[in-house]
Amino acid sequence: MPNLLAIHYVELIADVASSFILALVETLVAKTRAWEENRCLSFMYDGVPLLAMLDEYVMLRQEREEEKKRMRVSVTCSLNLASHWFLNAECSFIPHLNLLFF
Repeated sequence: MPNLLAIHYVELIADVASSFILALVETLVAKTRAWEENRCLSFMYDGVPLLAMLDEYVMLRQEREEEKKRMRVSVTCSLNLASHWFLNAECSFIPHLNLLFF
């Protein structure tokens, strides 16, 4: 059986790292915008505007987060349906079990 405390700790570290990266991206966007406004130029990285790259990163990240939320809701609904079915099935078998053992 996996160590649930270790799993929770790893998830916590991943959340902190994810938040840190998001803060770095937001800072980079703000500084890049300030740089572009001061110089009236677009900051290019490998021939592509850096702000376009960062905007795409933020958009993809939001899509991944929404997909994770949808998956959590889907799993929760599936578990609820399975537990509901199991409880109803278990209750319907109880009278038959009584006949077998008594």
